[in-house]
Parts: sequence; C-alpha cells; structure tokens
Amino acid sequence: MAYLRVLGFDTDQLELHLQRAWPVVSEPGQAVGRHHHPNAHLSAVYYITGDGSGRCGSLRLFPHRQVNELVPGLAVGHGGPISADHPLNAPWQDVAPQAGLLVLFPAATDHAVLPNEDDERRCSVSFDLFLSARASNSRPPEFLAPHPGAWTPLGPTA
Repeated sequence: MAYLRVLGFDTDQLELHLQRAWPVVSEPGQAVGRHHHPNAHLSAVYYITGDGSGRCGSLRLFPHRQVNELVPGLAVGHGGPISADHPLNAPWQDVAPQAGLLVLFPAATDHAVLPNEDDERRCSVSFDLFLSARASNSRPPEFLAPHPGAWTPLGPTA
C-alpha cells in the first residue's frame, strides 16, 4: 500500500488483492518476450537471486510514451525542444535483478526480461495485484471496482 500512497492514492478507500503469483526460474540463456498483464492493475517481481549487475537478465520496462513528453509528438526526432540524450527519452528502462529487490509497476506496462547471461539460474516470484473498493463500501465510486465479495456470478458455477 505504501507504493499506492506514494502515487497519491487514498488507501483508506482501497483493498489490494493478490490475483495470482508464479515462480520464475530462468536458466542461462533464457529470456521472456515483451508482454503486459491486461487483467490486473499492478504487476510485481520479487528477486530471490541477482547481484545487481544485470547479467542474469534485467527487467525491461517500455513506457507507453516518454515520461517527459508533455505533449504527444513533441519528442525527439521531430525537431522539438526535448534533448535526445536525456535518460527519460530512452525507449525503455532496465532494472537489474538484485536479491531482495521488489519491483512494482502498472500491469498495463509492456515489459520483457533480457536473456540470462549468467552461469547461474535467476530466481524470482512474479505476481499480479487487483485494486477494489473496501468490502465495507457498498457504493464505491464508478471508477473503482466493487469488492470481489460483492460480485454476482452468472451461470452455473460447477
């Protein structure tokens, strides 16, 4: 919830649900292609191994657009006022695995994992999170999903 507070969310109105989790054991040479998680709000990875060098395969995050591009189309290559060599203009940001590091990011963000160029396996746990209104809120704002306990299944459940 601290991550959401830093982003400006009023966490008194929210519940955070673990939607799914899976272990990732990356053998030498293994990579994961570009993808995103359309059915979650947040995605995360917790690194069990990694020395911070990136040799074992960095997490590559692709921004929807350049974070310093205040107006779409004002970016580098169009004669605009943004410096081409500014780090925020990179087409991606890499995060090197380090044991104990937790990385949270919007689930809609395209991401990939670079090849593991180490001789050791890289181990991590990935998970997706879902935001909803608190169970006690019977009339959540329109933009916020009701608590899953208030959902009504349609059709047979067996």
